[in-house]
Amino acid sequence: MITLISLPVSLTAKNYNSSNSISYLLIFMLFLSSAFVPIAGMADQIRGFATYQPMTPITETIKALLNGSFSFNNLNTTLAIVWIVGLIIIFGILSLRRYKQIFVNN
Repeated sequence: MITLISLPVSLTAKNYNSSNSISYLLIFMLFLSSAFVPIAGMADQIRGFATYQPMTPITETIKALLNGSFSFNNLNTTLAIVWIVGLIIIFGILSLRRYKQIFVNN
C-alpha cells in the first residue's frame, strides 16, 4: 500500500532523493495509529486523527489475525477493506495516468 501511494508522487519527482520522501511520511503515519499505542492512551488531539486514518483499522485487523480473533463482522475489518480498496483505486488511477503522461505520450 505504501508503494502504491508513493508511486504517483515518485513519478512526478525531479530526482531520486525527492521521490523517496513521501514514503517516510506514510511510515510516520504508523506511529500515529494504534500500531504501537492503544488509541485510548493517546492525547485528545492525536486520538482524533489516529481514529480516522487508514493505518488504524488496518493494524487492528492485522492484530486480530495474529491473535486468532479475526472476524469479517468486525468494524475494523470492514474499514480496513474499504480503505485498502479505495486507496488502490484512487492511487492506481493516479499512477496509471502519470505513467501514461511520462512514458506513453512522448
